[in-house]
Amino acid sequence: MEIDLCFDEIFRAVNICDTMIACYKFLKVLLMIAKPRALIDERIQKILNFIHQNYMNKISVKELANSLHMSEPNFFWLFRKNVKMSPIEYINRYRLTMAANLLKTSNDSVKAIAEKVGITNQFYFSKMFKNKYKMSPTQYRNTVYF
Repeated sequence: MEIDLCFDEIFRAVNICDTMIACYKFLKVLLMIAKPRALIDERIQKILNFIHQNYMNKISVKELANSLHMSEPNFFWLFRKNVKMSPIEYINRYRLTMAANLLKTSNDSVKAIAEKVGITNQFYFSKMFKNKYKMSPTQYRNTVYF
């Protein structure tokens, strides 16, 4: 999914600088995918799988930490060490990636898509989406190449 978004960004580039930035992001995604799973702590891999299956529901750091019988600070540290971002940042990025995919593949309203990916406040969703993709969800839907 993330690779598709990188391709979209490459094709939307209007100049050489934008193209180079998009290509750099694409390589970064490829390197993340290529990272051997053995380097990610087994406990964190379980948490990532849980997030991927339950991103549409409310997920708290406390709930994730408790599932591993860890304190929140220790869980936060272990997650950041393995994933290079906080648990909440990862959850939000994953939700936005799923939302971008829904914007490309469905005719659902932005509000419905926000709710489907677990973000109940449409305005907060739009703000986060614009921060990540540099355009509103509606603009993204209208400029995505199929």
